[in-house]
Amino acid sequence: MGEGVVVGKQTVRQAARRAASQVQARYRRERVERDRRLERLAVEVLTALGERDAMIAATEQRAGAALQAMIIDEHLTVSEAVQWCAGAISHREAARLRQLAGPAENRPVNHSTLTADARRHDSSIEAIGSWRAGFQQLGE
Repeated sequence: MGEGVVVGKQTVRQAARRAASQVQARYRRERVERDRRLERLAVEVLTALGERDAMIAATEQRAGAALQAMIIDEHLTVSEAVQWCAGAISHREAARLRQLAGPAENRPVNHSTLTADARRHDSSIEAIGSWRAGFQQLGE
């Protein structure tokens, strides 16, 4: 009778161990599946953030190039350019954006401002010529 009780206890223990092992295996599978889902979601988050950062960099570079055009092509001061932007940027932000745009030599040529600059230059030369002619007439 003593031996049957021992064998019965061993069978119960083995069954309990098997049940515990099955529960642990299920938990491990669930953790692995959850880790895979979390990994996919983390990749999605990081991809979206990378795309956002690239878009922000491109739009800030465009803003900087536009500021450069206002200051260089249209001969505005930084303060005037900031005023034209209706308070949306500060002087510090304007400087940062202009730096992102890079040096003026790397910007595409704005032909409309070149034409306007040439007309201003031509009218200045005409004005100087008229002034000289008028001055010479006074001397005669």
